[in-house]
Amino acid sequence: MLKIILIDDDTTLLRNLQINTENFLNFEKLDACVALVTSKSDKVIEYISSYPNDNYLFFIDINISGNKQRV
Repeated sequence: MLKIILIDDDTTLLRNLQINTENFLNFEKLDACVALVTSKSDKVIEYISSYPNDNYLFFIDINISGNKQRV
């Protein structure tokens, strides 16, 4: 099973992404789950250290507004 980890500092966005991702996974009957939703990188390291042999897909600091950030 693919484990999806969502990481962002915007908790409202994280919650919406979690709901939409879980709905999509259920609708498509995919062998994947949202394993962790957090804004803290240490939680991610702790989680993947606990399950080192699992497969992960990371969504990190998602920008879904279409606004480009200049660096």
